[in-house]
Amino acid sequence: IEMPSNLLDFCLRISQRYQEIEDVSAIMQMQRYYERNKQYNFEDEKYIYIVPSTTQQVKDEAEMQSNCVYSIYYRHMLRETYNSAIIFVRDKENPNQSLYTVEYDKEFHRFTQCYGYRNSQVDKDIVNHLFNQINQR
Repeated sequence: IEMPSNLLDFCLRISQRYQEIEDVSAIMQMQRYYERNKQYNFEDEKYIYIVPSTTQQVKDEAEMQSNCVYSIYYRHMLRETYNSAIIFVRDKENPNQSLYTVEYDKEFHRFTQCYGYRNSQVDKDIVNHLFNQINQR
């Protein structure tokens, strides 16, 4: 067996190739996730509802919200049979600012999570409004 002349370079190339394969796999999983949940992209009179279509959107949401939505999202992607959707809620008047993050159980038609910045509780009237809008989809 012939050994590579520079083992470190060889290991780095293998590691880089493995990362490229993982990236393609994550993109494909993301596309399937989005297709399963895209019906939750909509607007009502007050809010914009967004299903993330890229992992960067999820990372950005987690950063804006200072929460763990990114780890929850990966749980969804890895378990493609998981019957929930992650939905970002924005105020129409400030659509670039994260307002709420919702995890909606599609099978049992309920929120498993609904939080604001730093996992703060969301007012019950707002939760009811969000639920009624999402549950209609």
